[in-house]
Amino acid sequence: MAGCVIRIRRERRGYRDSIRAYKVHIDGQAVGAVRRGQTQDFQVGPGVHGVQLTVDWCGSPRYSVRLGEGEVAEFICWPGHVWEMWQMFIDVDNYIRLVPASTAVQVERA
Repeated sequence: MAGCVIRIRRERRGYRDSIRAYKVHIDGQAVGAVRRGQTQDFQVGPGVHGVQLTVDWCGSPRYSVRLGEGEVAEFICWPGHVWEMWQMFIDVDNYIRLVPASTAVQVERA
């Protein structure tokens, strides 16, 4: 039986957080990290999974993804612009940009 994969690709754009890793949370648990220019795959079982990235007290939007056996859900992330630093105080769940790159699987913003 093949498992499922949640793939996180962090683009090399922007300078904010360029030397910091973003923690990857799946189903509320920290499962790893992704650095600038890096792609990480996380094995999960079939079903519905929550995905979010964090750095310190800030993070990305939360997504819910439904995966069938052997499916891959890919997300792309990058830091917001330097002039959007206010988000770390007011809009903490949009500090990191996270968007689904997969169209073959069901992904919803949670």
